[in-house]
Amino acid sequence: MLRQVKIFSSRSLRLEDNINEWLMKNESFNIVDIKMFRTEDFFYALVIYEVKKSK
Repeated sequence: MLRQVKIFSSRSLRLEDNINEWLMKNESFNIVDIKMFRTEDFFYALVIYEVKKSK
């Protein structure tokens, strides 16, 4: 299965809500890993996922 990456950024911790909303809209995604980090002004999340095969 091919892995894909989605990058999120925000000035607040609302970032987690953004990721959850995105996942609810894309139920066929299987999350492999999430890396979160921050700089002085922003929070970032790198979401690595695979698209589940439809049966």
